[in-house]
Amino acid sequence: MTASRPAVLAIGMGELADQPGGLNRYVAETGRALRRQGWAVRTVTVPPSAPLAARLVSAARVAARSAAATDVVAVHFALYAWWPVVAGALRRHPLVAHVHGPWADEGDDRASARRLKRAVERAVYRRALRVVVLSDAVRDVVVAGYGVDPARVLVLPPGVDRDRFAPGPVDRAALGLPGDVPVVLAVRRLVPRMGLPVLVDALADVPGAHLAVVGDGPERAALEQRAARRGVAARTTFAGRVADDDLVRWYRAADVTVVPSVAHEGWGLVVDESLATGTPVVASRHGGLPAALAGLGGAGLVPPGDPAALAARLREALDGTRPLPATEACRDSTAGRDWAAVAARLERVYRAVARPRVVVVGHCARPSGAELALLALAPHLAGAVELTVVLGEDGPVAERLRAAGVAVDVLALPPGLAAGGRHGAAAGGLVGLPGYALRLAALLRRRRATVVHAWTLKAGLAAGPAARLAGVPLVQSARDRLAPDYLPGRRAAVVRRATDRLAAAVVANSATTLATWRPVRARGWVVASPGVVREEVDRRRGGPFTVACLSRLSPWKGQDLAVRAFAEAFPAGTARLRLLGDAWFGEDAWREEVVALAASLGVHDRVDLVGHRDDVAEQLADVDVVVACSTVPEPFGQVVVDAMTAGRAVVAAAEGGPAETVTDGVDGLLVPPRDAQALAAALRRLHDDPALRSRLAEQGRASAAGYRPEALAAALLDVYRAVTREAPP
Repeated sequence: MTASRPAVLAIGMGELADQPGGLNRYVAETGRALRRQGWAVRTVTVPPSAPLAARLVSAARVAARSAAATDVVAVHFALYAWWPVVAGALRRHPLVAHVHGPWADEGDDRASARRLKRAVERAVYRRALRVVVLSDAVRDVVVAGYGVDPARVLVLPPGVDRDRFAPGPVDRAALGLPGDVPVVLAVRRLVPRMGLPVLVDALADVPGAHLAVVGDGPERAALEQRAARRGVAARTTFAGRVADDDLVRWYRAADVTVVPSVAHEGWGLVVDESLATGTPVVASRHGGLPAALAGLGGAGLVPPGDPAALAARLREALDGTRPLPATEACRDSTAGRDWAAVAARLERVYRAVARPRVVVVGHCARPSGAELALLALAPHLAGAVELTVVLGEDGPVAERLRAAGVAVDVLALPPGLAAGGRHGAAAGGLVGLPGYALRLAALLRRRRATVVHAWTLKAGLAAGPAARLAGVPLVQSARDRLAPDYLPGRRAAVVRRATDRLAAAVVANSATTLATWRPVRARGWVVASPGVVREEVDRRRGGPFTVACLSRLSPWKGQDLAVRAFAEAFPAGTARLRLLGDAWFGEDAWREEVVALAASLGVHDRVDLVGHRDDVAEQLADVDVVVACSTVPEPFGQVVVDAMTAGRAVVAAAEGGPAETVTDGVDGLLVPPRDAQALAAALRRLHDDPALRSRLAEQGRASAAGYRPEALAAALLDVYRAVTREAPP
């Protein structure tokens, strides 16, 4: 698949050569037009002579063989598509339903058979992301009769091959038609809804005219008998089926084409074909026929099922009392309605539905690491998928996502589930999880999601069961280490077990994180580091030597270690330490502990706690060094890449994600973890060696270029496309 041309599997009825008719012509012509424009289109058709069971099995087998190479399913005949798209190999594929008319009502079946047919159609149409209809009349049928949401219905009239159906020489003799009388043409399948008995009766009141009926069907014998009873058999030619390439000769031979439909006419492709050939049309004021003749002001419309009105209009047209539009006007009315134009509009429909509909589920709307990564990623991801973000609360992150044009749904977490940081829910908080998962599953169905992405560990507690309930594959972000020093062992075991059962793929932010999630048997494992969009800072603005620590205030983030190292490296002088971040998860007392520690070490007047700031680039403009000194191994350490992107020298603990990101002595310095003295020595070294500081900063900026959010978006898009090809875990 490419972003512009998804591979399309069209499920039709039969080959046009075997089963002439509007539906089969539409499938053949749109497929041909799309292929000319470089699309991969495969068509599923079934021989009409085969038993019904054999036809259904054949369609299901072709669908199964084609599923892996298909991006969009275009259904034109619900019967052959029902099993593959509702319960079979194509059930996870984006679906466009083309409705040509109400199949359930077109035959003379018993009421029970009609109900069964309607149930088949309804199941397919409601599954579709878009329903394409030929006219407003068909739109009204699918909305009122099948319960389809009007917002999903697109009215797209059919096209006509104006190169083939064009005015040309008339050769009635070769067709066995009289050359000296007006010829009235009907190109129809001979079934009751086509209204041909009305036309035969009308012919009796149109003296001198000759009727040519092109087409075949179960009503032929009855129509021949009717013509005999009405005394017009000698003035009627039943030509039967003709080769598709010969059809244009019949249009050219006629003075007028009649389309006398009395039921279920979605559009009437014969109208366009006749008009393009230059032959005017008289048609019933029924279904889509008025729309087909709208370009001529409805000059040829008559009441349906009224032989007298039809006869009167034909007499007026043939004797010149009220002539029909001339050849040039007829042909001009079809301008711009070729199949290439139809295909161009279908391209937009197919591209739109082929985009994965991704619902990213997070639990928090406060700007912590995972949420900042989501803010960086969302604009790039939204360009490739239909993106919705579900958050467990409203807040700054939700506001910024909305400002970026991302759809946000707030589904408030139960209080117990919302409590706690990475360690999960508060005691008893899981009591509210089943109800929350049910509400989330309903939201996924409303959004017609094709992928659910649990953005955080806590979000996965609800997103996993909800995805299973909604029948949607789950992608789980692994941004937390499942290790005893980071997450209690019992909870880590629960996460592994749940992920093993529910996730189709796991996206880890580092190899360090990945190692702690094994041996979960998710079908896809990807290491894709979070992208950052911090602005680069060109040069140091001046002022005292400044060290910054970019982390939310939490004991494990090591602000106390930073204060101790700073106090040891710079017990006096003008150097300053800036702590950027706030306490978000009930850890407000930690701020006071850090302030008290700075005071006890005599550096409180040179330690600035500035709280959370969105203008990180501005805050780093007068910073020399950034430290990452978490006391527990960081799964990734996004602040390290933030600082490198900004062109600031980095000192990080030599473990976890930062140890993967930083190459010691090349683009930063690594120090033993939890070692205040080693950290102090590194800070002093960078203070005393501006050249080293500058070299590390420049190389760090180059290294950080590989962590752009567009790279993560591309990796995730590959994951989303992969999991939608697989059955739910």
